[in-house]
Amino acid sequence: MQGKVWDLATRLFHWLLVIAFAVACYSGFQDKIVGNYGDIHRRAGIFILILVLFRFIWGVVGSDTSRFSRFVKGPRSILHYVRGESQDSGDSIGHSPLGALSVMAMLVLLLTQATLGLFGTDGILFEGPLAHLVDNSERITLIHRWIGYSLMGLVGLHLAAILFYKLVKKKALVWPMISGNAEVQGTPPIMRSQWRAITVFFVSGGLVCSVIFIWLQ
Repeated sequence: MQGKVWDLATRLFHWLLVIAFAVACYSGFQDKIVGNYGDIHRRAGIFILILVLFRFIWGVVGSDTSRFSRFVKGPRSILHYVRGESQDSGDSIGHSPLGALSVMAMLVLLLTQATLGLFGTDGILFEGPLAHLVDNSERITLIHRWIGYSLMGLVGLHLAAILFYKLVKKKALVWPMISGNAEVQGTPPIMRSQWRAITVFFVSGGLVCSVIFIWLQ
């Protein structure tokens, strides 16, 4: 039976993050080639920080399939899943245990990278809005860059997993993240109000912008 498995807020977060990350990567590399894309890179990074903070909060108060308590598993459950001993075959609603590990790694790296970007500078073209607060901002920028490379590697693994599910397991993962609908067995997950998601987004944006504004003074 077809049913709603991903709420609008989670789907918008996913695709906005895809766009923002692509813009951040492109503008970051362009700074080294032609022109000055520093402003675009800064704006993309701040937007990513807002999105990731939203996702962490939504992972606590959001819809069933978005809550960390539903899909984040411990090491033993992940090991059983990898060995094929788990009852969770990966065909259940939401993320598999291994997929959840990838999601959490990506969110933590994105949070770290976007936060470091606020304090980074290359000493030439790019300077984060809070770079003046630290003495080793160029070293922070180096760490920021290598985390970016790690994230691109995770994105590659993510795309490979999507292809694996599509070609081997005959299960589409992209369309449900667009439409929100997929095959549901048993009780459908509870979807939270869009107004709750809007409130969480503005709270996330307000927190990030307030911290930047206060530290700029």
